[in-house]
Amino acid sequence: DATEHASVVSVSSVAGNFTGSNPPWYPTAKAAIAGLTRALALNEGHRCRFNAVAPSAVATPRMTSYAQSDAGRRWAETNPLGRWADGDDIARAILFLLSPFAGYVNGVLLPVDGGQLLVL
Repeated sequence: DATEHASVVSVSSVAGNFTGSNPPWYPTAKAAIAGLTRALALNEGHRCRFNAVAPSAVATPRMTSYAQSDAGRRWAETNPLGRWADGDDIARAILFLLSPFAGYVNGVLLPVDGGQLLVL
């Protein structure tokens, strides 16, 4: 059965779950990825599983100066896990969704945010 092996995981963002982000095109684009994931899961799920991850703030080289700023440190303090995600946090979630362990998971937008959506 193809659905046991074929899997697509897209990357969205928790920003796609709420409005008010600047610039406004960013949450719009991320919400579109989530919508496309669900539509593909519904219409093509018999051939392939479609899921997406929705990270929050991820500590990447591009974000280093912001993460170390007062605002970046305050953001980490509001996160229930008390830190920014790192690349491995996101990669592990993607690997799970690609793996046989998620063989019956289809059409899911998985927040990988340390619980950040709980405090927004």
